[in-house]
Amino acid sequence: MKLLNIKRMTIVLILIITALYAQTAMANCTPTLYPGNRVVATVANPSFSTALPLGTEGTVICINALNPPILIEWDGWTNGHDGHALCSPADPNNTSRWYVECNEIELAYFGGGTGTVADPYLITEPNHLAQLSTYTDDLDKHYKLVNDLDCSNATINSIGSFTTPFTGSLDGNHKTISNLTISGNGLFDRVEAYDMVPIFDLAILNSTVSGSSRTGGLVGYLRAGTIRNCYFQGSVSGNRDVGGLVGESLGFIEDCFAIAEVQGNRGVGGLVGTNFSMIQKCYASGKVTGGDRCGGLVGDTEPYSFYQTPSGQFIEIGPPTILNCYATGCVTGNGSIGGLIGINNYWENEHEHISIVIGSYSTGPVSGNTDVGGLVGNGDGSVVDSFWDTCTSGISTSVGGVGKTTAELKQMSTFTGPNWNFESIWDIDELMHYPYFQKPLISDLNKDGIVNMLDLAIMAGEWLEAWN
Repeated sequence: MKLLNIKRMTIVLILIITALYAQTAMANCTPTLYPGNRVVATVANPSFSTALPLGTEGTVICINALNPPILIEWDGWTNGHDGHALCSPADPNNTSRWYVECNEIELAYFGGGTGTVADPYLITEPNHLAQLSTYTDDLDKHYKLVNDLDCSNATINSIGSFTTPFTGSLDGNHKTISNLTISGNGLFDRVEAYDMVPIFDLAILNSTVSGSSRTGGLVGYLRAGTIRNCYFQGSVSGNRDVGGLVGESLGFIEDCFAIAEVQGNRGVGGLVGTNFSMIQKCYASGKVTGGDRCGGLVGDTEPYSFYQTPSGQFIEIGPPTILNCYATGCVTGNGSIGGLIGINNYWENEHEHISIVIGSYSTGPVSGNTDVGGLVGNGDGSVVDSFWDTCTSGISTSVGGVGKTTAELKQMSTFTGPNWNFESIWDIDELMHYPYFQKPLISDLNKDGIVNMLDLAIMAGEWLEAWN
């Protein structure tokens, strides 16, 4: 009898273990699901839910080892339960949750599209942006923003990571993303898109980014690719290589700007923290505060670097060039502090490596303890046809550039050098405004064909209204 009981108990134990294994395996959905993923019901009333239509979207809360394994919070549905605390604390105030099987749902792939260049995934709501920040399998796909997004009530994480970069593209479609709060290194952590324009025509408004190193309002680390016609308005903070738009750049940045309060310890810039490549037709305005190597546009320019392409080829980058740019923000720090650039480096090994500033200017107040310059604080890099305002900056010296009065910087006769093109790049309202860009940028908020203080006033008004 005892032997029979032992055999029975063994059989029961095997059945229990088998059942538990099967139930655990059911949580291994393909593709793999993670909390925060957006899904869609592929059947009506999954797992005997009531009045849950086919096609309803929801968010994965958690995954457990029981049957059914996946807890979903369904959009606009109230016939569920509180989650029963099987894999998440019970929430008696929430009746929109239900456990379902893997084969009753699938990932909700945005608002349409197939993720190709010709047919990008469509981002129509903040949840779709949240999807992009959680779907690590889709970082090589292509996306298009369809609507302006208010992310006040959305949880958006940095897209990609240092080890899994974003290699696709995002067409901002001249839309805005507002009220982001990101505890990470930027909306995109790392972008590595060779021979591409991965991010373009995008505006981020009234947003906050708090990261560590290589932190920017839009991109933390631009490893490769071009950012074009984008801007960020808000605040950015981090440790090293912190910028209003990009933390560290080895790519190209053109027709962009940032109006941001930027804080960091080293390599802090109103637009880019540390730059190794080309910045063209960009500007920055906002308070820059840091320790060392702080600038109104760029904190630190480094004249030599290289990257390895996916094929294994090593390509040298440089020289870092600031071409036709300006900065108007206040810059405060310790050492190597400049109205445009904190430190403009030059160094030499087997080749000469030099940073270059061409046809640019700065006007903001500058203060620091050592190596403080109205345009450039420190460094032996080249500065050509570039100026700073000695009146508004409060600084009479710089390691590069020419100091001018406010009145002189509002006269076309000051900008007669070969790198000041007033036919197709610059314009000026004589004795009224500093030079500004002719081409209407995404920042031309009043659509009058120029970017000037009127546009800044509109943005400031929108910012104050949002904060109030």
